[in-house]
Amino acid sequence: MDTALRSRQLAATEVPSALRSLDSRAECLSDAGLRLAIALPTPANEYPDVLARNALKRCEPLSEPDRTDCVARMQGQGTTSGSVASGGIYRELVTRTVGVSGAVPAEPATPPAKAP
Repeated sequence: MDTALRSRQLAATEVPSALRSLDSRAECLSDAGLRLAIALPTPANEYPDVLARNALKRCEPLSEPDRTDCVARMQGQGTTSGSVASGGIYRELVTRTVGVSGAVPAEPATPPAKAP
């Protein structure tokens, strides 16, 4: 929905309800302005350090090595697709590990016993 249209709709509903519950017109307009500011999204470029800190907080509950991978994705490594409008942002980071995990080394062969 268009932000300007949403703002007008919010003002149309919030101001009359505020008039019923508050004593003065100034209080009503102040309350409506506050509600409007809360309802509107904050531009991403307004507080980039806060947004970056919040992105990293999403990784805190994870255990290692998932936390390290999460931090790398939040810092822009890997690929990103989707959008908030389409239902979510998908971040993917592929990490390749060389070698076979859990491999057990072969037992050394014992030399055959000598004949008496």
